[in-house]
Amino acid sequence: MPLLLFGSIYAALTLAVVAMVQHEREAAQPTHSRLARWLWTAAWFLYLVHVAVALGVVHRGHAAAYEHTARRTAELFGIETGVGLYVNYMFTIWWTLDVYRSWRDPPPVAPSRQQIAFEIALAFMTVNGAVIFAQGWTRVWGVVLCAVIGGVWWRRARRC
Repeated sequence: MPLLLFGSIYAALTLAVVAMVQHEREAAQPTHSRLARWLWTAAWFLYLVHVAVALGVVHRGHAAAYEHTARRTAELFGIETGVGLYVNYMFTIWWTLDVYRSWRDPPPVAPSRQQIAFEIALAFMTVNGAVIFAQGWTRVWGVVLCAVIGGVWWRRARRC
């Protein structure tokens, strides 16, 4: 089960970052290939697999997931709180709405303020989940993903 739990989230994060890169590439073209939207949707789906496995199989419900989050937060920061789980719930709703918006609206040439805010939230979640709370090769991969997100933002800032 750890392979499905961790594999799904790292695949989701990787696809999300690739989607960001692809969106930047498509923004420079007069016609959009829509590949970024498909990658973004696939990333969201894999993220939902991760959430379902975490809540339904690993922790078997909200209470155990909250307790685990509180314990891990206390180990790393000395504060026992599971509030991060609620942040994950809000993030899940936000990403779901963003995927819906990406299929409803034509792809923008430049990211909207909502998209930029979501990317900041994604980066925050990636730093916390894939760097701070991670260990070993998964932490290294989390750093790589964060670096690519930073590269996308740097390229976008230079373009504007």
